[in-house]
Amino acid sequence: MKTTIAFFRRGAAALCALLFLAAAFCLRINASAADGAAPDTAGDSAASLVSDRDASGEYDASAAVTLAPGDDLTISEAGIYILSGSYENQMLTVQAGDEDKVQIVLNNAQIANADGPAILVRSADKVFLTAAAGSENSISDGSGYTLNEGDTAVDAAVFSKADLTVNGSGSLSITGNTKHAVVSKDDLVVTAKNLIVSSAASALTGKDAVTLLDASVSIQAGTDGIHSEGTVTVLGGSLTAQCGDDAVHADGKADIAGGTVTLNAAEGIEATYVLIRSGDISIQASDDGINAAYKSDAYTPTVEITGGNLTVTMGAGDTDGIDSNGNLIISGGTVSVTAGSAFDFDGSVSFTGGTVTVNGQQVTELNSQFMGGRGGMGGMGGQGGHGSFGTPPDMSGDIPAGFGGQPPSGFHGPHGGQGGPGSFGEAS
Repeated sequence: MKTTIAFFRRGAAALCALLFLAAAFCLRINASAADGAAPDTAGDSAASLVSDRDASGEYDASAAVTLAPGDDLTISEAGIYILSGSYENQMLTVQAGDEDKVQIVLNNAQIANADGPAILVRSADKVFLTAAAGSENSISDGSGYTLNEGDTAVDAAVFSKADLTVNGSGSLSITGNTKHAVVSKDDLVVTAKNLIVSSAASALTGKDAVTLLDASVSIQAGTDGIHSEGTVTVLGGSLTAQCGDDAVHADGKADIAGGTVTLNAAEGIEATYVLIRSGDISIQASDDGINAAYKSDAYTPTVEITGGNLTVTMGAGDTDGIDSNGNLIISGGTVSVTAGSAFDFDGSVSFTGGTVTVNGQQVTELNSQFMGGRGGMGGMGGQGGHGSFGTPPDMSGDIPAGFGGQPPSGFHGPHGGQGGPGSFGEAS
């Protein structure tokens, strides 16, 4: 009897231990999910980010107020306001209630202000900037002005302290001569069908988020093309950007889900978490094609590709096609990288689907490499001459148009092997 009791006591103790371990494991899983470290692979839907009014660009002309050139261009309440004609050295100011929605309709309007923004939104619930169907419109600020609103530097052709939407099927050109073209200190939504943006610094900035839905946007920017401290989401449409720094920059998540995206920049896409779900994406870059870096505590640095067609072409020098300071995940889509270093990742790697081609050769593994893997800088030799930058496989020594990336001045690779300089070897 004593033996039987001892047996049951030992069994009960073992069971309690197992239950304790299981509970601890569940708590660990729940904590990981709660701290926001894991990527949310589902992404955001258009319905959750863009309203019907954002998308439509329609307005009721019979209920609108017309603001003619020379009029007082101050809007203090909700409503629809139409501008037509040439507004020289005038600034349209919105100072409405916190619950007021204001729609500014441009119908063959040209607004230019040499001494500050062309449009300044000081307060409102939301402002819609609409290019009327069939119209051609332009907005520009001056060059070199200094303007502050309290502790805020006002430095864009269109500057809004409220949520801002740019929509409509007409043509709209926005030029930021001092710094930025469009800035929203909240959310920026773009559904415009013919938007041309140029800027000395960043082109489109939304502090909390920038969302493009079925828009057609062309960008020339001195620094970033699209910039957000939160998220950047592209849902369909067409985006073309040529930029001095990042074409798409998000401190949090950059999510590409459809459309045609063509980027030419120092870095194509930079965010803590880069998610590519669909679309045709082409990137030419002189630093990193895609870079997941620590910029937000909301995510672990991750590049995740679940679909779409991605082509990355890198300039010569110390460059990476896809660079993750954390994890790299490819589960679908078609990925083609032309670069000395196709992938550089510091965390885990997962390759469960899709097609990946590196320098014209399909690969079945994703290896973190620097300047061409084992051959790398200086080859695989022993005691010979200095290694140097060789010619990447299948690139024929050509540098993509528009790039001047070169090795740093005075750079030499590690000492090469017996018999001369090393060269690019086969990617490992």
